[in-house]
Amino acid sequence: MDSDLAQMIVERYLLAADEQVEAVEAQANGTLVYTSAKEWLVVQAAPVPSVDCSFIELYPASDRSGARPRGVTLMTDGTSYALFERDGFARFCQRLYARLSLVDLAALLARYQGQGPSLHRQQNLIVQPSDLVDRLTEEDIGRFGATVGLRGVREADGALSLDFCTFFFAPDPATRVLKAGLNQWHAANHAGHLSWSVDLLVEGLPSPRYEPSASGHVSVTHGS
Repeated sequence: MDSDLAQMIVERYLLAADEQVEAVEAQANGTLVYTSAKEWLVVQAAPVPSVDCSFIELYPASDRSGARPRGVTLMTDGTSYALFERDGFARFCQRLYARLSLVDLAALLARYQGQGPSLHRQQNLIVQPSDLVDRLTEEDIGRFGATVGLRGVREADGALSLDFCTFFFAPDPATRVLKAGLNQWHAANHAGHLSWSVDLLVEGLPSPRYEPSASGHVSVTHGS
């Protein structure tokens, strides 16, 4: 990651009015940008094969584990879009809408968008129920398997309807053991206007990854 580029992105999208960059330091895993209030780790993210641009991700340097990144995309003409801002994400998708597959769009929404308590942790796209193997118990995969698969239709005129789910892990407040949760997303494009929403489907599920011996549980569900 180029140090000047990392500093420019932090200055453009993250600095408050009374903040300034104080130092920039290259690291093996990215570039640390020190501001007067915070430290940011700036890293090059994996590309999206269908679009010709670069993806940059920014994490609070003190808490990268489990935190959702703030994404910025850099186009070949020098234009940039803040994917963690709703307007920036919409303008990016409007520009490249025809080239983004349904899976690409769902993955970008899951990684950078959405607000609320269940969206503070990194979101993992579920394309099909088998993506939940070793994340949820067999019982819970059976309960939610018919709900979580990605489903979408894109019409010839560009209209779109897309439904998908993501899973995440968050610590149980009492035990600090990581529990699994599911978020349910809906996106639509009508007359060139892209909109999306997300609702918590369920949380507090035991995961074989963190509770190999879990056999029973009580989960909390929310209407969506």
